[in-house]
Amino acid sequence: MFRNLCGQQVLGNVFLTTTQWSNVNPAEGEVREDSLRNEDFWGGLIAKGATLQRFHGTKESGLELIHKLMSNIPKPLDVQVQMVRQNMTLLETNVGKCFDEELIAQAKRYTEEVESLERERQEAIRAKDHEMREILTAEQAKLQKLLDKAATERKLLQDLHVAEVGRREVAEKSRWEAEDRIRREAEESIWRKAEEKSMQEAKERSRWEAEERDRREAEERDRWEAEERIWRQAEEKSMQEAKERSRWEAEERSRQMSYNQQMLSQPPGLSYPVARGQYQADILEVGPSTEIIIALMGVAGKIQSPLKTRRHWLR
Repeated sequence: MFRNLCGQQVLGNVFLTTTQWSNVNPAEGEVREDSLRNEDFWGGLIAKGATLQRFHGTKESGLELIHKLMSNIPKPLDVQVQMVRQNMTLLETNVGKCFDEELIAQAKRYTEEVESLERERQEAIRAKDHEMREILTAEQAKLQKLLDKAATERKLLQDLHVAEVGRREVAEKSRWEAEDRIRREAEESIWRKAEEKSMQEAKERSRWEAEERDRREAEERDRWEAEERIWRQAEEKSMQEAKERSRWEAEERSRQMSYNQQMLSQPPGLSYPVARGQYQADILEVGPSTEIIIALMGVAGKIQSPLKTRRHWLR
């Protein structure tokens, strides 16, 4: 059981100490000490690294043992490793299993002894041996107490195991719930981030579409305004040309009327100088609806006008 409690790796830090050296002969003490090295006692522990030490019952001897222990490298016991690191119950550890097996063996041995004493007590009753019966009854009571104690200890060990398993299940459930909560929170966080990203992308897309729409509208408006400006300029130019043409036509009419009036106001026999090879046509307004076209053909020299008088042409 001690070996299962410590483990093989820790036995190098174990001191197997003998006492009462001041009460025995040194030679006899050494013989007893050698007997402890037997495999049936401490031989197995010593073979695995434990050392046999002597305590002489003095302060100096005790301090010497303490100093030797303090120089060793501390190591955890097997029962500590199994219960703390491996999360075992006491009954699941090596020492717990060994202890449970020992309790079972004790209960079996005590039960057999109680049954044997009961048979002997029945024989004493039949033999009317009251003294032996009383002795056997008392011995049977002692063994029954030991049997009950072993059963109580085993039940306690099992109850501790059940309680530890229950606590472990609760802790495992709590851990699982915590992990599940953390996982769900992480998933919700990822979902929220994805949703926020999607909304941000939608907003960005809407903003981009609005900007693109505004840009297109601005381009369309600028194009329309440019076309409108060009059309207005063309219209203004057309109107300017029409005004210019109207003004020119008015001036031309005024000039022609002035010229015709001058022609009508000339006396008969007035000669018109005409250059050779030129033609000249004059429109004379004689009346409200009468026009006289006079064609003068240019020849060398001077041509006398055939106009006599307005009355001559009217006849």
